[in-house]
Amino acid sequence: MAGILLVEDDPDTRRMLEAWLQWMGHDVFGATSATEAVHLVEGSTQAPAPALHVAVLDIVMPDHSGVELLQYLRRRPVTRQIPAIFLSASELDTDRAAARALGAHFVPKPVTRSVLQAAVESALITYT
Repeated sequence: MAGILLVEDDPDTRRMLEAWLQWMGHDVFGATSATEAVHLVEGSTQAPAPALHVAVLDIVMPDHSGVELLQYLRRRPVTRQIPAIFLSASELDTDRAAARALGAHFVPKPVTRSVLQAAVESALITYT
């Protein structure tokens, strides 16, 4: 079981991904935006930061992109090494290049449960 940071702004997609990740046996810490994810990762006196092992991030979000969020996570000592998976409907080569530059997996949407499971398992092997 791993702690998964899931950041997806579409509520239906987020619920589906969260259900799949929980079905796989993971603890899911969901956020609807990059800003919300930052607050979650930083923690507070009311809710300490969760132990995270993989980040599953949408690229296109309303406040900041998943790429910007991963760049932030890479600057923090606690999350610097966290493996990341970008999920995106974007077919832009720049998005794929940004994922590669940050050492992240890129999984096109729509995603199936088996593809997500394989990506998470691969990321967890990278993490350990």
